[in-house]
Amino acid sequence: MGMVPWALEVENVRAESYRDIRGPGQNGFICLLDEAGKRNGWKAVRDCAILRLLHDLALRCGKVTNLDLEDVDLDAGSVAVLGKVRTQKETMSLPEPTKAALAGWVSVRGNEPGPLFVNYDHAGKGQGRLTGTGLYYVVRGLGEKTGRKVRPHGLRHTAITEACKAAQAHGM
Repeated sequence: MGMVPWALEVENVRAESYRDIRGPGQNGFICLLDEAGKRNGWKAVRDCAILRLLHDLALRCGKVTNLDLEDVDLDAGSVAVLGKVRTQKETMSLPEPTKAALAGWVSVRGNEPGPLFVNYDHAGKGQGRLTGTGLYYVVRGLGEKTGRKVRPHGLRHTAITEACKAAQAHGM
């Protein structure tokens, strides 16, 4: 605008990473699924469905823990997710493996309304909605069993990285 007769010239400061944000990678994700599948009972089915949503749809932890059964439409192959800073839920299509994992979980969970994912209470005080902390422990625990340090958001990073690679491979 020409209001000031001088200008600031500053060299760019190189950004330094303060933590690893790469995620476990595609092979790491497969190892997590294999590890979850080795478990017995409903937790194995639940954990596979959670991993699929985190990775296949690149969902944030809070979006997964806030899902209710009514948000899942297996017939249409979709899930309604409240997007970040949105007021209405967005419908997302489910890839076939994710749909199958959710169908398995819903068959174990039952058709009662309420949270899609529940926490197992070792104290026997009942089951409630799986919290973000609970989800973190599920993913971190599976990662430790595979010899990896994995966070739930790392699965989102892996999914986005893989999508970018696929887009580049197709010339997009």
